[in-house]
Amino acid sequence: MNFLLLHGLAGNPNDWSVTAEYLENKGHKCFVPKIPYLSSDYLTLNALTEEVKKIIPIEFLEENAIIAGNSLGGSIALQIGEKSKLIVLVASYTSTSTERIGRGIKTLDREIKRIFFDPSILSIEKIKEYESLWFGLTKSRNSFSKLRRVKRAASYNVPDELYAEMQDKIHVICGENDELSPLQSFFGLKEKYPKISIETIEKCGHAIPIEKPIKLADLLILKAGN
Repeated sequence: MNFLLLHGLAGNPNDWSVTAEYLENKGHKCFVPKIPYLSSDYLTLNALTEEVKKIIPIEFLEENAIIAGNSLGGSIALQIGEKSKLIVLVASYTSTSTERIGRGIKTLDREIKRIFFDPSILSIEKIKEYESLWFGLTKSRNSFSKLRRVKRAASYNVPDELYAEMQDKIHVICGENDELSPLQSFFGLKEKYPKISIETIEKCGHAIPIEKPIKLADLLILKAGN
């Protein structure tokens, strides 16, 4: 089976490394593209999606492929998954907070605590990576505007017709303790589109590929066989 794995806004392909290695050891193929969410070249999520499609090998977009997107990557998965066997929304946004974004270190600390059920699992290197990304985005008015733009993009509502047309192949994997994409929002989604299936991972927040990578891989393999 071919697995296309899409990372979220604050992430990178390495977020999927443990899951991808596990899948490949089971005989599957994986492709994890770098998604340039913060590039000034893309003013909308739709435009970015079209560019991402150009770098994905065709076999990862066809009938034998499973597309899994974490966080904002789920919105991209929905837009490119028309031909795929399965679309897996891994703590994907159904909506996003519009609260004000602060520029200080306290905001970063708060966001990390909202993203991860247990931030203590993060290595010093990973924390430094987040700090570098954060300070790069907030060091100037121009760079900070990129973050605001992407936050607006995260508010993008996937058209109802996409859910309606593809609900029989949409599977949602949620973190039980996710504060950014809370469980209740997905239950509301299922009420509207009853063929969507939902799986919950206990003691897990928003960054499922980092927090529960093996559990996530097992669920992907399970759904691939259904």
